[in-house]
Amino acid sequence: MAPRFLCLQGHLWSYPEDAGERPDKAIFCPTCGLRLYTEAQAASIPVRSQHFFPSPPTPMNSIGADPAPAIQANDIEAIPGYELLGILGRGGMGIVFRARQLSLKRQVALKMILTGRQARPAERARFQREAEAVARLQHPNIVQIYEVGEQNGLPYFSLEFVNAGSLAQFLGNQPQSPRMGAALVEELALAMHYAHKRGIVHRDLKPANILLHLDESAIFKDGQLTDSGAFRNLLMYVPKITDFGLAKHVGGEEAFRGTIVGTPSYMAPEQARGTSGEIGPAADVYALGAILYEMLTGRPPFNAATPDETAQQVLGQEPPPPTQIQPRVPRDLETICLVCLQKNPAHRYGNAEALAEDLRRFLANEPILARRTHLPERVVKWAIRRPLMATLSLVLLIATLLLWWTWWQRVTEFQQEKQQLVVALQSSEDQLLQAIQTIDQMADQPDRVDRLPLLKAKAFYEHLVDQDGPPARVALAHYRLGRIHERLGDDEEAQASYREAIARWEKLAQDWPADLAYPSHLQDGRERLQRLAGRRKP
Repeated sequence: MAPRFLCLQGHLWSYPEDAGERPDKAIFCPTCGLRLYTEAQAASIPVRSQHFFPSPPTPMNSIGADPAPAIQANDIEAIPGYELLGILGRGGMGIVFRARQLSLKRQVALKMILTGRQARPAERARFQREAEAVARLQHPNIVQIYEVGEQNGLPYFSLEFVNAGSLAQFLGNQPQSPRMGAALVEELALAMHYAHKRGIVHRDLKPANILLHLDESAIFKDGQLTDSGAFRNLLMYVPKITDFGLAKHVGGEEAFRGTIVGTPSYMAPEQARGTSGEIGPAADVYALGAILYEMLTGRPPFNAATPDETAQQVLGQEPPPPTQIQPRVPRDLETICLVCLQKNPAHRYGNAEALAEDLRRFLANEPILARRTHLPERVVKWAIRRPLMATLSLVLLIATLLLWWTWWQRVTEFQQEKQQLVVALQSSEDQLLQAIQTIDQMADQPDRVDRLPLLKAKAFYEHLVDQDGPPARVALAHYRLGRIHERLGDDEEAQASYREAIARWEKLAQDWPADLAYPSHLQDGRERLQRLAGRRKP
């Protein structure tokens, strides 16, 4: 039985026994270009299961037994300097071979027109535009073009060979980690911003047109798998945008005027309407949002039974929020995704760089710009980014609160003590007034006057007049002090106190003419002063 080999995409192949090669020698899958491993080697690679690489295995094939493409065998052999090793894929217009460039001894992807020499002028023009578009772009996340040529009427160009299949094959309708999705789309957005600045709009961005490159040296050592979980991590791959067959040169002549171009599940509404004049970089921003949506939810935003129905959904329906399908999708990432998928191009991100910046902010736990972030959320994000500063700030805040609380307690205690003093003073004043009234009632019995309460009252009111309190209170204190002096027989002191009280009441009566209490006090004070002065005359 011929030895069997398996690639990481799940393609199974037999190796010709008469090829004279060692069975355990690493070869490449003619379908996808990945390395082939013996069944024993493949058994130790857990990622060959459909959970990680969902592409169904192909039926048993024999190396070199690919189905015949539309171009003829002599056309394939006619490309000098290249050795064809297998087919990588077919599209609506082109076919891509895995090939070896003999002069530089490197693997390349060799693209030709599917219909070969029978290609119509429109197909040749489109093929040429794709080559020109890719040639304008030199970016690590865009598949690079090496050579453009034509052999015996058959146009071709060679491209960078990408070894790990497409993003669509990797996803397999399975949602990915939100941070992985954000990181990958950030790279793609920066790449498309680079293309947009050079006047190129892709118009057919989708997971199938995002190839993944895997540096096997980081995973395999001496032919052995060093990290069985590495293939599951999308961040191990370098995404590369390919297939610029529908690309539009901004400002150039439109090749598909009046026709709908793109893939319905990922095309912007302006594409679905067929209004080519409206299609610009915003269409690629929409497609990047659709790719992010699929990475978050496991499905594109719109995917009806037919392309026409899908296009109608793109035009007339809003996509379900990602959290409705996957509740654990972060709110900020959902916001970024839905901004990209706005029907009106003016409501999307202004350019792909702005999208990349918001994705960077999300990954760095910074507030995104697509919506207004509330203060508590901004504080939490800042604390995540600056844990040391956040800890120090928290300690400082707690210390400040403790100091403020201590100060407030002292102020409260002071206010309470002051209030208690006021109450005590009021109680003492009430007692003294009662004593004065008693003295007044006993005026006709001078021998019964008790001097001790009067002396206490005198000390109390002398203290009050020395305090710079409210004017009305100080005036009343002078008046009562005069009465005390009068009862104690100190007529001169009494007159001085009455005069001071009268002067203060006169000023209060001028300042507050509506208050009738001041004239009454004035009259009483003057009468007492006159009576006392008359009593002193010989």
